[in-house]
Amino acid sequence: VLIKNKTSDDDLPRYDKITEIPEMDHVCTLKNDMVLHLGKKSTELNLTIIIPKTQERSASGDLTINKIVKDRISDPDAIKSIIEYYRKKALPDSKKAKIKMEIYSLESNILLSSELSSTIFDKGSKHHQPIEFCHVFPLRGCALGG
Repeated sequence: VLIKNKTSDDDLPRYDKITEIPEMDHVCTLKNDMVLHLGKKSTELNLTIIIPKTQERSASGDLTINKIVKDRISDPDAIKSIIEYYRKKALPDSKKAKIKMEIYSLESNILLSSELSSTIFDKGSKHHQPIEFCHVFPLRGCALGG
């Protein structure tokens, strides 16, 4: 399985510390079942979902919500509105992700398949953890509802 890397000018300062990112990378090898398995083995695709930080919690060079929004949107009013939305209303949504996978032919660059995963939740987030009951009342009951 090969992956096409998408880089930008923001990657240039990193090349002082790392080797330059190639246009194409070999990431794993499919087994005979031709199924792309997720995991950490050499025959599995290992994914790391990076959750951007707020501007206030980030260090220099960190991926932030502000950088992502400014990279994609040019209207200053829209940028301000979207960043404010992610600080307040969409905070629980920032701990959810979906993976979109597109498969292209290396020879013709024609899209062969496109799929979107179901929602992936961050189990460490307080917004998505299973509910734990500490105290339950009444402590006794019967089949008649009493």
